[in-house]
Amino acid sequence: MAKNRLMFEPDGPETIRPAPEKENETIEYGDPVYLDGTARSVRSFRTLIISGVILILLLVIGAGAFYLWRSAPEGSPEGRISLDGARDRYYIPESDLTDALKKGRQQYLQLARDDARRTFQKILDESTSDKERSIAHIFLGVMALEEDRPGQAKHHFLSALKLDESSVGALINLAIVERKLGNREEAQRYAEQAKELAPNDPAVAMILANLLLESSDPEKAEEIYREGMSRSPDDTIMRYNLGLALIRQNKLDEAELEFNRLVEMFPSDPLAVRALAYLGQIAFLKNRPEQAVQYYRRAIGLAPDEARYHYNLGVVLLRMRDNQGALEAFDNALKAGGSDADVFQNLALAYERLNEPTLAAKALERALLINPQSVEGLFQLGDLYHRQKDLLRAAENYRKIVNITPGDTNTKEALIRLGRVYREMERYQDSADVLGRAVTLSPNEGQVLYELGLTYRMGNRFDDAVAVWRKALQNGVKLERADERTIRLALGDSYRAKGAYDLAINEYRQVEGRNREAPVVEDDAELHLRLGALYRDLKDAGKASEYYRRVYEGASSSPAQRRDAAKDMASLYLKDADRASLDEAGSWAYKAARLDQSDAETQLLRAEILLRNESGVDREKAIEILMAVAHSRLPSGLEAKTYLLLGDAYYKNGEYRRAVEALETASEYDPGNSEILKKKRLAVSALRSEGR
Repeated sequence: MAKNRLMFEPDGPETIRPAPEKENETIEYGDPVYLDGTARSVRSFRTLIISGVILILLLVIGAGAFYLWRSAPEGSPEGRISLDGARDRYYIPESDLTDALKKGRQQYLQLARDDARRTFQKILDESTSDKERSIAHIFLGVMALEEDRPGQAKHHFLSALKLDESSVGALINLAIVERKLGNREEAQRYAEQAKELAPNDPAVAMILANLLLESSDPEKAEEIYREGMSRSPDDTIMRYNLGLALIRQNKLDEAELEFNRLVEMFPSDPLAVRALAYLGQIAFLKNRPEQAVQYYRRAIGLAPDEARYHYNLGVVLLRMRDNQGALEAFDNALKAGGSDADVFQNLALAYERLNEPTLAAKALERALLINPQSVEGLFQLGDLYHRQKDLLRAAENYRKIVNITPGDTNTKEALIRLGRVYREMERYQDSADVLGRAVTLSPNEGQVLYELGLTYRMGNRFDDAVAVWRKALQNGVKLERADERTIRLALGDSYRAKGAYDLAINEYRQVEGRNREAPVVEDDAELHLRLGALYRDLKDAGKASEYYRRVYEGASSSPAQRRDAAKDMASLYLKDADRASLDEAGSWAYKAARLDQSDAETQLLRAEILLRNESGVDREKAIEILMAVAHSRLPSGLEAKTYLLLGDAYYKNGEYRRAVEALETASEYDPGNSEILKKKRLAVSALRSEGR
């Protein structure tokens, strides 16, 4: 079920690719924060009327509740909030500053960073004071952190600590760097050293609380934040982090209070925008969508170029069934800026659900402009093109994945999908080549071997297909039960197509044997349809009908499988010329049509049975059915049969000119069909005789 997904800011500039939900996955702070949702975006105003209906359907399907997308285990309780990363405050030295350091600090505060960097570098080059040089390193490290260069920042902070082992600033900033790099044990060690040197320093308390929040001890983190707030009530970072700690404990009312205070007291602070985003999320979770809309509109007012806020606003408006407002919000999200590729990937998912592949592709291309190396984005775009049968572009995206991945699972999966695309393009050798590379990466994986065998079979390399599938069934090749089933069914189908019925039966019986193992499969409609077809080929109508009836009457058979079984039963009875068999054929064809009126094969079968009745009324009904089928989207391969039957119906009805036209059309689809040519000659002869 689709669910509404709200999106929040990542902790740093790095783009983090979304990952599927996993069991027992722990919360990772600093990642993008998302809540799942029904529609993640919608189409443009030009298609508003059509899209409105679809949007309402999407809402009915899944607009009920929020679940964590990335940050919580699958199946987590409704109503939880994913957390943004706690904010750090870099330690900026304020005491023990020489005149040169004061000059550099002033330049830094005035945002003259290049001048400040030159001043501090001059201190490093010329000063003989370890203390002064240590502080210069701290300033340079902070500037490197602000420019998202943690490696260089770490170098400066370590140099500062080497020059002054009692430097609290160096220790605090090292803890922040290690936290950003994911080295929490190292971060904790530096923070504890800083606490020993300065137990009452608020900056030390801040980094310790942040580490506690990340280590699943939000209660202790809350205690430290509140203590810090009591000493510095105007500290916006402390208040923001306190809100995160409260959310982590599901204290939504208290979190809402703290974020509201931050916004009211410091409306121009950069964290006010993020606080508004959390207030919107909390209001939505509390079923106050109107209030959530207000918060998001305020956030957009402060950051109009941030796509995620427009996107989240659209999700909330969808919940309120304000489809026009949602459309506008999603359009604005697509037009807005932002450096988070995930926003545009989710917009693409929504556009695709709304049958707007062009807009979906546009959103994905935008995501890949932001992060060209996004494997997930490339898979998503490749799959979109594949579904739209734009095979050249699909192949291009899968090849990109192969080129940028190091021979891992993503490489293998891209090779498999590329092999399928080449197979659909009838480039069987290219398909075999890339699937062979996939086999090299995973030689004992049944799915890969199955795909390679399928390419061989479709490329008329029957012996190679059988050899590959046999290899997959040998000892030493690890096969899941489902993979073994797939391969054995494919082998059976191949043997049946070649007339090797005994070998085909053996493979199908192997599947039957596995079905009797736990967990037992009682009704295997897919297998029984194959066995019915096999015995039909062997002209054993009794056995064939036994399997078809089991499918039609099976409780677990899908409507499509029951329809196919009914069609096959009708075809069996149609082979006999007696009246009773014809009546049975008509009865089964009617059952198939009731299950699926739009199925062209079923309608052709009904028309053929009606034509056998030799009744003028039935012929007219057959012509009516065949005309409807001919003017529909015919599946490839049925065109010739449709016009052959139509020509036959017109001929029997004495409408020879129409019969000739229909048979000529049939001949265009299947020029070498002797039956069509024979009936065309008869119709032409009858037309000429009629004109004499």
